[in-house]
Amino acid sequence: LLSEGGKLWYLVSRAVPVLLLFLIPGINVIALPLWIILGCWFMAIEYGDYPLANNGIEGKAQRTRLAQKRLDSLAFGAGVTVMMLIPGLNFLAMPAGVVGATSLWLDRLKET
Repeated sequence: LLSEGGKLWYLVSRAVPVLLLFLIPGINVIALPLWIILGCWFMAIEYGDYPLANNGIEGKAQRTRLAQKRLDSLAFGAGVTVMMLIPGLNFLAMPAGVVGATSLWLDRLKET
């Protein structure tokens, strides 16, 4: 429960400033790309939690491990995000996300 609370705080502390950018004329042009990137990052954190927590890596250490392979993590998060946007396929997004995160852990993150 404490771990989920930490993830929620991490999400809110980053999402609110980006959401505020939508209210500023001129700057709001960059808010949408930032929001998409942030969403992909959060999907990587959310689904990366399953294999990383199973291997004893919690909270900030998870984010640090994912940040070491940021491009791989963002690409994984983007894949999960796209799956969630497609009707019908979104039912498979959660199990595929867990499988993908486990594969990301085994192939890219475990050795770092």
